[in-house]
This record gives sequence, C-alpha cells and structure tokens, in this order.
Amino acid sequence: MIDEAAVRKIVEELGGLKKMWEEGDRFEALWQSLQARKEELTKQYPNKWIALYGDKIVVASTHEELLVREDEAGFRRGHTVVDYLSTEPEIWVL
Repeated sequence: MIDEAAVRKIVEELGGLKKMWEEGDRFEALWQSLQARKEELTKQYPNKWIALYGDKIVVASTHEELLVREDEAGFRRGHTVVDYLSTEPEIWVL
C-alpha cells in the first residue's frame, strides 16, 4: 500500500510536481544529446567514463575519478548524464 502522505512529502521536498517534470524533461534532453553524439564521443574518448552537465563534459578513466572531476567542475550530482563509452560490442542476453 502506498503511503500518500509520504509521497506528498517527497514531492514537496523535490520542489513540487512542476519542477519534477521540468527536471525530467531536462534530463531526457541531455540523454538524447549524449545518444546523438555517442559515436563521435566514443571515438574521441574510447573506453572512458563521461559526464554531461548542460553543455559541459568531463571525462575519466574510472567511475570514482569521474565523480571527483564532476565535483571539481562544479557539476551537481543527480543532474548529470553519465555513461561509459565502451568500444566493445554490447552483448544482450534475452
């Protein structure tokens, strides 16, 4: 059973429904930007971790290093799109 009061509190703490939708739209646009540039970025930064924040990019060899570089660049955690730019083909198990 869902605790409606707890849900309302979480929504309020996140700035309300309007802000949550706006953040979702912003994240989706950032994710789509990464996907559109992924091939180019993978060639430029093969087998690296990448974080996008607005029009800024940070790159690192490890996820831990990426977190440090995000902090150094002033990125807000939870407001970035992070991906590993692998040159290996993806394997899907269905």
